[in-house]
Amino acid sequence: MTLTPEDMKFLFEVVSITAFVSGVIGYVGGFLFGTLMQIGVDWLRRRGASAPFVERAEAFERRAQRWAAAHSRIAARNRREAIRRGDWVDEV
Repeated sequence: MTLTPEDMKFLFEVVSITAFVSGVIGYVGGFLFGTLMQIGVDWLRRRGASAPFVERAEAFERRAQRWAAAHSRIAARNRREAIRRGDWVDEV
């Protein structure tokens, strides 16, 4: 079976319309999802609770800052000890 030019035109129109409808549905769905999530978070905050994912994100940020501070202290101590031993080489 071969496709005639009219069949190809119809197939192209169907695919184009399907892609357009799918895009619109995705856009509207994403907007509604984001809006409902924001409403839910606002509602939780008004009740005095905080959203669990916000607490986890804040805890992760605090852990990352503590790790960076500890790593900085360790690197500084190692540098001081290497300078004291005389085997410190500044990177060029």
